[in-house]
Amino acid sequence: MKAKKNLKEAMSKGEVVIGGYVQTASPELVEIVGHAGFDYVILSSEDTIYDLKDRSEQVYVADTVGLSTICRPPTNDPVFIRRALDFGMDGLNVPMVNTADEARAVVRAAMYPPMGERGLNAMSRPVRYGADFGPGYFEQANDRCLVTILIETKTAVDNIEEIVEVEGIDVVYLGPTDLSISLGVPGEVFHALVQESSKKVREAARRRGVATANVIYNPFDRGEIESRMEEGYGLLSVFLDVQLFRQSCERLHDEVRAALA
Repeated sequence: MKAKKNLKEAMSKGEVVIGGYVQTASPELVEIVGHAGFDYVILSSEDTIYDLKDRSEQVYVADTVGLSTICRPPTNDPVFIRRALDFGMDGLNVPMVNTADEARAVVRAAMYPPMGERGLNAMSRPVRYGADFGPGYFEQANDRCLVTILIETKTAVDNIEEIVEVEGIDVVYLGPTDLSISLGVPGEVFHALVQESSKKVREAARRRGVATANVIYNPFDRGEIESRMEEGYGLLSVFLDVQLFRQSCERLHDEVRAALA
């Protein structure tokens, strides 16, 4: 079994961690992502039909290839968050966090005392069904659990100074699509209003020493990737499985049609 990278530790040393979203419930795609060398994969239950049970084999497979798994819960739900972490996911990608109080609720659910209020199932998978249970486990688990929260609304941007002050938030993650809707320019993810809001979030996070994250909309556009790198993001999501497959199919189709012509 290949060792996973500690994402929090890597980012604290200035490394940019890269991964993306697997929207489907395919364990094979997760395994391929790991073999390709990516650091993490986000498995979403917010905007898909899949629950944690549907994700189980994906998490098992990710562990074998050294790929960290990050759960995107449907809401800021402490029960769902605990279930995901107790099952063995390595972090969170919590949607629609708009206030400091909501950010604190994420930390309470994700972290063991003294940072949070998460209860321990000492016989769960991350504790190796009791083999790793002991006084040192709590700090070790907190040190590995990556807490990212999505900034997706004008309200969240307006409250960003207070949000980044919340202890235990590792990453503020821009959600440009929903942010564009909230700002009145739906779908215009590169609109000046979205860019200005993103810059405000980055600057607030940088002052507090909190990492930032964003998505790449066109994984075949190196310019977009380089632009995000220049903006100083510590975590980048550079693919979405169904989008990547669609784009690859379209490119292949066009190339084959051109050859046939």
